[in-house]
Amino acid sequence: MGTQLIDERCWKKFLLDYQKILSSKKELFVIVEIKEKRNKRLKSDVDLEISQLSDQRKVSKSSSNIVPKESNIDEESSKKAAIIMELTKKWFCQEHSRTCFIDTTRHIQLTPHHLTSWANAIITIEQFLEDLDKEYGANTFTKYLDAFKEQEVDVLDIINFKDNDWITLGIEKVGPKSKIIRALDKYNK
Repeated sequence: MGTQLIDERCWKKFLLDYQKILSSKKELFVIVEIKEKRNKRLKSDVDLEISQLSDQRKVSKSSSNIVPKESNIDEESSKKAAIIMELTKKWFCQEHSRTCFIDTTRHIQLTPHHLTSWANAIITIEQFLEDLDKEYGANTFTKYLDAFKEQEVDVLDIINFKDNDWITLGIEKVGPKSKIIRALDKYNK
């Protein structure tokens, strides 16, 4: 389909066609070509202004525009990003093709800000096990911390555990397992 957008009426028709294409889940490629007509005197004035602006930009450029050779993302930010990706995957709504919190019949869109706030509220596995120790006694749960770290388990991973996962971590008794699951309920809502 080829379309030239000459005036506002063409633009409105383009938007309607665009919505139809999106609703039918087809791909759309937009190629934009802007044609300018200038007279020679204006063109030379504009070219002069552009060259002056580019000279100013060269002077004002800082090293912050350079792509860093090494990542400056710390481990905590990396973990939060992984949590946000996991939350996005878990709450992705097929009906709207975006992340949504589904409350009975309502779909509430989850923005990146919502997901970031949620990720900040999720505690680390260390903090989670330490909180359980405070409630049930010292070293009751933190003794499993090395096993959790070795298996690269975070708090949200525990929700999907099978029996063999618990055994891999060395948690074979029903008591500790059920206490951990109860403590997880507040993160699974």
